[in-house]
Amino acid sequence: MKRILAFLLVLLSVLTLAACGRGAESAGQQTLTVPGVDPASGQWIGEGGCFRLEPCEGDGTQTTLVFDGREYRVYENWDGWRLFNGDETVNETMNNVCGVCAAESGIWICEELRDGNDWSARFVRIDGSGNVQSDVAAKLPSGRFPRGFSMDGDRLALNCTDRLRIYDEQGTILAEIPHAEWAGRLLIGGDGRLYYVDEDDQGGGSVSTIDVEGADFRELFHYERGQLCGGDDEAPFLLIRDTGIDRLRADGGASPLVVWEECGLSVSGLLDVKAQPDGSYLLTGFADPLRMVPAQPAELKPRTKLTLGVLPMNTEGRQIDFAMANANLVREAAAFNAWSTESYVQLLDLSEGGTLSAEQAKMQLNTKILAGECPDMLLFSNWSLSPFPFVRKGLLCDLEAEFIVSDPELAAEDIVIAPMVKNDLGGLYLLGSRFSVETRYGLQERFGKVWGWDYDTYRRVDREAPQGSMVMYNLTRDYFLRESASRFLRSAIDWQSGVCDFDNADFVKLLEACRDMRETPEDPNNMVFGLPAQLMEGGYMLTSMTMIISPESFAREQREMGKPLSYIGFPTPDGSCGTDLSFSDAIGVMRSSAHGQACWQFLKYSLTHCQYSLPVYRPLLEERVRQAQQAADDREDEAFGERLDPPMTDGEVQGFYELLGQIRHTTLCDQTALGIIQEEFAAVLSGDKSPQEAARLVQSRMSLYVSEQN
Repeated sequence: MKRILAFLLVLLSVLTLAACGRGAESAGQQTLTVPGVDPASGQWIGEGGCFRLEPCEGDGTQTTLVFDGREYRVYENWDGWRLFNGDETVNETMNNVCGVCAAESGIWICEELRDGNDWSARFVRIDGSGNVQSDVAAKLPSGRFPRGFSMDGDRLALNCTDRLRIYDEQGTILAEIPHAEWAGRLLIGGDGRLYYVDEDDQGGGSVSTIDVEGADFRELFHYERGQLCGGDDEAPFLLIRDTGIDRLRADGGASPLVVWEECGLSVSGLLDVKAQPDGSYLLTGFADPLRMVPAQPAELKPRTKLTLGVLPMNTEGRQIDFAMANANLVREAAAFNAWSTESYVQLLDLSEGGTLSAEQAKMQLNTKILAGECPDMLLFSNWSLSPFPFVRKGLLCDLEAEFIVSDPELAAEDIVIAPMVKNDLGGLYLLGSRFSVETRYGLQERFGKVWGWDYDTYRRVDREAPQGSMVMYNLTRDYFLRESASRFLRSAIDWQSGVCDFDNADFVKLLEACRDMRETPEDPNNMVFGLPAQLMEGGYMLTSMTMIISPESFAREQREMGKPLSYIGFPTPDGSCGTDLSFSDAIGVMRSSAHGQACWQFLKYSLTHCQYSLPVYRPLLEERVRQAQQAADDREDEAFGERLDPPMTDGEVQGFYELLGQIRHTTLCDQTALGIIQEEFAAVLSGDKSPQEAARLVQSRMSLYVSEQN
């Protein structure tokens, strides 16, 4: 009774929030203001400065430098490293560059050179036109590896594996300063001096001056959290925080340069901020580079703030790099924020930088949902935040029914993953911009031209396998059970009616197969080395796991094998398609959000502008396939720098689309339901229960769980 009462209270709260949120959407749009601007006077009242953002000219900018009064841009991409002045290429190389900076004597470039296990640093000085003025190499002691380069006045500073090495311009060593292995980095402050920054595991670090004569570091101050960068004319350092950018004095004292919220902005994933001669700042990181330009209050246009809550994986007990873990999401939010004049997206780390465990973050989120303070959108996955409880409690919008049907520019048929998501969740409650295909393949001569295999086929192939070979590499009973049971769950539970069916012959067959399977876990005696084609041709490995991330990767596997392949995925009771579709950035819109339509515009923008992996938006996917059919030299855009020569054939394209047409499910799985199966299977494995008895117990427990959820 208490459980029912609690659920009714939650449901009543959700329905109230939904009604209030929907009604407030239009009203909220009419009263938008920029927080840092006084509505009455139009004057700036923020603690930080008034700034706007502009896209940086040219993709791929890593940093900028100024030499002899001219600005140079540094680019790094698949084709190597380049230095530009305007549109003119000043210098380029295919070698690894560990640093570039400007000094009075010229522009200095440090390249990493390797000869076997020995490393050297090559110091090249060029003038403003790219002409080489000097070129010296310094061999490093055994075990030393170059990690970063900068200038200390007219001296060359090379940060190595466990020490800082200082050279003169002729490459003669002047000093060595030991430090912890793989620690520290070099930073030129806004005052032109070189500093040593030692970052800690809690997201902060210490700043030290470098005493070359005394071969020592002298600590100035410690900062708690943030990314430290070189400063500007007013302070030697800039500190990137989640809320904005601070100026730091040499004693560690801080004052805000910019507070994002005050300017109606949100910027995530920044790695560096560099002051420019014109008073602007270059912002670089996981998203495309931006320029932060001083603005007048009237230039800042009010926009709706959309919050997207993200719970990173593996947050227990350690700090995490939020932006690195969500790099694609950071790029998408930044691109949308630069494009939209109506709204912008702010990413919220629900673990608060790893200070909250996953369970603590979930409890806090539940509390906020009940209080009507939850984010507008949430990012879901199997392992951090499951979508299934949110769907069953009516907390998420059905994107097709509430937005897509009334959108004149996009239909559900344009979304490749729509049928799979609806099959797993009962509606289109989640969307992401990109997907990949998780599957296994084997030779058609062994499995036939099929898209799946059943447990009888698995047993037969395992029996017929040559001595010492394995059907699946690193196969454990737990892995076999998880993969098998997750597929069975999708067809065994009808969440709409609250009915489930596990007490049947197919589920018993699944438990028997998991009990009788042959484990081949990875250990020092059976580690696999070599290409799948070699291992499968020799009969050592009979199937290979793969993740298809582009049309090219599908074609490449076929070519490398040299024989027809069958993409069979994992065994299923009836031999149906065992391949799953995975989309890593699965976003749901909260029904309580007052800005549902604006959230949909963000999702729609991400769908129609995807540049990575396999696009969910069908027209972009078809264009990606057409590009894969072009000769490598004629292609304008290459996914992950892939070059397929010769280009994809019509047969390969047909096979790729056939595989997509066979997939029925995503990798999403109800972890609570899976846990029930795992618990009851343990008794089968120990011999305490038969598969038939376990199936009846699973049916009983699952019926109660489904009824509660329904």
